[in-house]
Amino acid sequence: MEFNSKNRRLGVLTVLAIIIYIALILSSFFSGIDDFMLGFEEGSKKSTSMKEGKIQTKNLTTVYFLDLKAKPGYSTFPDSISNMKGNGKIAIRYDKAQAHYNDFTEKVANRSFYDTSQIILSLLTLVIIAMIPVFFIKLNVRLKKELVFDKRNIKNMRCIGVLLLLYYLVSFLQNWVVYSMNIQVFEFRDYVIQFEQADLIWVLLGVVVLLFAEVLSRGSQLKEEQELTI
Repeated sequence: MEFNSKNRRLGVLTVLAIIIYIALILSSFFSGIDDFMLGFEEGSKKSTSMKEGKIQTKNLTTVYFLDLKAKPGYSTFPDSISNMKGNGKIAIRYDKAQAHYNDFTEKVANRSFYDTSQIILSLLTLVIIAMIPVFFIKLNVRLKKELVFDKRNIKNMRCIGVLLLLYYLVSFLQNWVVYSMNIQVFEFRDYVIQFEQADLIWVLLGVVVLLFAEVLSRGSQLKEEQELTI
């Protein structure tokens, strides 16, 4: 009866963990879905134009995703927008923007490097997202069999922790690629282009999982020492 109760609690916690993980991934995805669809649409248009031989290398229309900060600071509102529920315009500033720009190739000397880097990093992100649940399910299966201090559990937890840290690193590199490309193309009078920080929650999760892995590893060593002394 006690075993069934523990198994039930473990099952509930497993389901909650999977739901939270999916929610985190979906939250990141849906927050950038418009940007993703816009970039995908522009990429499809370019690909079609290149196949038809219509594209001009000197006049490529590209969508840029900008993270902005108004000059000189928090009290600055350099732009205005019409208020349909009131009279006239209201002052406003932007922190994120999408720029549809005729990209002259001489302005981005390493354009192919940036494009290739973004594709590779996006594929790495998908691989990491797919691999984390695999190791988590393996861990859960062995825990359900009450193999808590099993070395494979420690290995699975370490893999999950490392993958979470890698997810942060890949996100950081993706943001760096976007930032590096943007500062080569744009310079604004009223805005500074910022480097968008990756979400540190993935670092926290990775470190916590690695910490639990080390606790399990220490527990496994103590168990082995205890068995040898008996």
